[in-house]
Amino acid sequence: MKRYALTSAILLLGAAPSFADTDVASYLNAELAAKKIMVNKVRTERKEWVECHFEGPNGRPHRECNRYWKDVNVDYTDQARVTNVAILNIQPLKWEEAQIKTLPATANIQRLTYSNCGDDPFSTSVTLQVKGTHANSVSKTHSLSTKSGLELRNTFKAGNGIFGGETSIGISLDVTTSDSTTNAEQFSSEETRTWAATINPAPGHSGYLQLLAIQQSIEVPFSTTIIVDADLEGNSSGLSKASQVLSEAERTMPFDGVVKATQLSDSYAGNYKPDVPLKCDDPQYKGKQVMTKTDTTAPLDSLDKVYAANFGTLQKTYEAMTTLKTAAASHDAYPEGISGQIVYSTDITVGDAKCGFDPRGQPKLALHTAEFGNYYKFENGVMLAQWDEWLDNFKACLPD
Repeated sequence: MKRYALTSAILLLGAAPSFADTDVASYLNAELAAKKIMVNKVRTERKEWVECHFEGPNGRPHRECNRYWKDVNVDYTDQARVTNVAILNIQPLKWEEAQIKTLPATANIQRLTYSNCGDDPFSTSVTLQVKGTHANSVSKTHSLSTKSGLELRNTFKAGNGIFGGETSIGISLDVTTSDSTTNAEQFSSEETRTWAATINPAPGHSGYLQLLAIQQSIEVPFSTTIIVDADLEGNSSGLSKASQVLSEAERTMPFDGVVKATQLSDSYAGNYKPDVPLKCDDPQYKGKQVMTKTDTTAPLDSLDKVYAANFGTLQKTYEAMTTLKTAAASHDAYPEGISGQIVYSTDITVGDAKCGFDPRGQPKLALHTAEFGNYYKFENGVMLAQWDEWLDNFKACLPD
């Protein structure tokens, strides 16, 4: 069974609740207060007074008063406070990989069941397809009122559990240090996995083609620190910046949160023996060539572990070990020893490290040819074994 990396596509992940921004000015003022940083300031105060005198005509004096005032500068001491805050530096982002949470996965399955109870072989081209989502969204636990941009870029691996493989889940977001979100801080696209093949079931043969891809989601915590500074309110102490009285550590603020990312795995595809042996004398099959396609979505952990292990592993062979009591008819078609036939072949697109890696660290796409054959082993006219085998051949790297 083969893993196929194919094309892409959108469904929005719900973002977790965010917390309110930390006001940078309030944060720095609290640091200044804790250190009891005082500065000399000058304020203008208005001085008021009244002057009176006696005067009057004809020797009849009376009192006359006038009010006077003037503005004067007064020195005083006050708590240092900031204004005009700014972000100086954002430290390298840290992904908290030890705290990654893997969410329950879903298996998206399409199966094409075929049977040939007619008199002649038939050949037909078929396409199987499953769809899923690639999406990112961010929730911020600690953010700042002062806005600056930064990038969230990484690729993580999520194990496929009982399937034994893993899914590459890409994160690519442009976010701001503020709690307010922008369109760039979440995205969603639809992804499609497609498998085209040709089947050639001989009379009396049945089986099914199956394509499966796993929708997997993770939550990845991230964190960094941001160094800030600010102007100080006007003073006569010769201090103009918070950085003159606060250390870098005292001006360092946290910025962290969680990215939720979901992606559809590469596909697992294969041709399998029927769940129930074909009975061509059954009226619903007799004389008929039948193909039926079904779609299923199920929690990954609900699949039978034996079934999943068989399905999720590249099956080079399976041994039927069926001894035929009367093998003459079968032996007419197959020579002594090991022989077989190619049942179908198809070109597939698959991530291949031979072609290098994209900016997200995922293998670039390559064109492979996959052939699926049925093989038999006969001795003395008796079929001792039957198996299917994949042949996978690299053809070329696809252009970027």
